[in-house]
Amino acid sequence: MSKKKKEHVTFDRLMKQKKSVPFAKVNRTAKSNFGKRNKENSGNKEFHMNIENLKLRLLGEYDLDEICTLVYESFAKGTDYSDGVVEEKLVREIVSMPYYIPELAFVAEINSKAVGFCMLSKFPLSGRYEDEFLILSPVAVDYRHLRRGIGKRMLTLAIDRARSMGFKGILVEGNPAFYHTVGFRISTDFGIYPGESVHLPAPECLMAMELYDGALGDIGGYVDYSMYKSLT
Repeated sequence: MSKKKKEHVTFDRLMKQKKSVPFAKVNRTAKSNFGKRNKENSGNKEFHMNIENLKLRLLGEYDLDEICTLVYESFAKGTDYSDGVVEEKLVREIVSMPYYIPELAFVAEINSKAVGFCMLSKFPLSGRYEDEFLILSPVAVDYRHLRRGIGKRMLTLAIDRARSMGFKGILVEGNPAFYHTVGFRISTDFGIYPGESVHLPAPECLMAMELYDGALGDIGGYVDYSMYKSLT
């Protein structure tokens, strides 16, 4: 307990020295542009589908190339911070490695068309806990279906499935405003810190979730992405 408290203070001091900017300020322009794009896309009648027809399936029932195209376009056309290349490469890397868990890779579809994807895979902290701890990455929604609840529906299923499989916690890097709504908190609350290969716009962008009370009490360490070439 005392060790984690000391590390937390050290991390806070480090971030103050780097003069980190609040996430909301960093992304103010991006959020504004995102809202404009989403409003424009929502008027495209060709892609106006009923969210009640949403179905969730495992990735194994889909062609990987189709899903990678979805992931690429989701980031390239739906965000201001990525061209989609890294996220597409990451999917291909994960599914080719021992960390991949077929039962935790989900595709969302409407009228038999893929409109979303998310996956949880094993992830070590400081070289340990890969059989107990997961990373959520990537999460992608078709840019023509943003802000319709698809991402949250996928995550709810993925988190419940991970819990039922006996995993203890999940790591994610992203927008706190969204991930806090499904139960994530800043990772330092659990003694989990970004390593040298992790570059954040703000410390709160690295988050973790316990899958049951006290699950991460004996799990902690530093996040290292070096096992994936697409992230380094």
